Amino acid sequence: MGSMLRLAGVCIGMVVSAAVHSQPYPTKPIRLIVPFTPGGGSDSIGRLIAQKLATAFGQQVVVDIRTEIAKWRKVVKDAGIRSE
Repeated sequence: MGSMLRLAGVCIGMVVSAAVHSQPYPTKPIRLIVPFTPGGGSDSIGRLIAQKLATAFGQQVVVDIRTEIAKWRKVVKDAGIRSE
């Protein structure tokens, strides 16, 4: 009985210490990557989504436009490389 009480105490202590040391998530701005050219429909939709996410999470959302990702996908497709 005493060992069960000790085990319960240790478990409760671990849960309480984890809750005390946890930080709110996310701690940095969220980065939303848009893999298409700026000024297009995807850019506009990405910015609208970023606004909604910022409101929902209460955290800054940065839209990061990465056109090189779209170009890389085309290169991979043209080369006939298949992702598994």
